[in-house]
Amino acid sequence: MDYAFKEGLEMQAVADARNLRIALRALKRRGATEARAEYDGCGDSGQVEEIEIEGGECDEARIGCWEVGSERTGEGDEERLVHRLRRTRKPLRDVVEDAMYRHLESLHGGWENNEGAFGTLVLSVTTGALTIEHNSRYVAYDETVTNIPVRPRGALAAGL
Repeated sequence: MDYAFKEGLEMQAVADARNLRIALRALKRRGATEARAEYDGCGDSGQVEEIEIEGGECDEARIGCWEVGSERTGEGDEERLVHRLRRTRKPLRDVVEDAMYRHLESLHGGWENNEGAFGTLVLSVTTGALTIEHNSRYVAYDETVTNIPVRPRGALAAGL
């Protein structure tokens, strides 16, 4: 794996963990008890449905959060990709959805491929945990092999 790519993934994991903590505090301050979303996908296409926030007023809320920015530096053989964490402001719903989606991807990458998968993402303010209820679809088959001996005609009378 390319070092810059790996560094970017690690930095994104840090941003996602921070953003979940920030989102939990923001939801709690607004009186929300949980954020929930359903997801479903197959055939190389999938989506997380709209986030539902139970309790509290969160529709217009914007919060400070973290994102990973990348830029190329240097020239020729010295060129490299540099990742940086930076602060930004986004709607609370977007911060929650982005963090939920990336955690789903990190645990069940490719959930939308082939037969796909479906499930529920729940960020509980009460427990301070993100729960992912994941259901993978798959094709199964049941094979039965039966061996039926066939005796030649007249074999019963001859004792064969």
